Amino acid sequence: MYYIVPKNTVLEHVPQIAVANWIELPDGDVLLTAAFHTADRQARFESHPQVTSLPHPMSGEPVGDAVAGKLAHLGVKATHRTWDVAGLVSKIHEPMKMR
Repeated sequence: MYYIVPKNTVLEHVPQIAVANWIELPDGDVLLTAAFHTADRQARFESHPQVTSLPHPMSGEPVGDAVAGKLAHLGVKATHRTWDVAGLVSKIHEPMKMR
């Protein structure tokens, strides 16, 4: 899954995260991709008020205006899907690529 979240929030939740990669955003947040130790830990992280979850990559849903605004410097548009975002971001940080 992909998230936009303040870096400090990610660091506070490190024990819940099994694997993570991120890129820092101009406003101090990060675009994070993460896998969690358990579904409960993932739900706890996602319920945090500062965590913005991007749509599930297989949903086909667009990321929308708020996410596109945060990621505009990467070429992200509101009509892009999470899959598209991952493709754009992987050009600057290859581990963010979906496999």
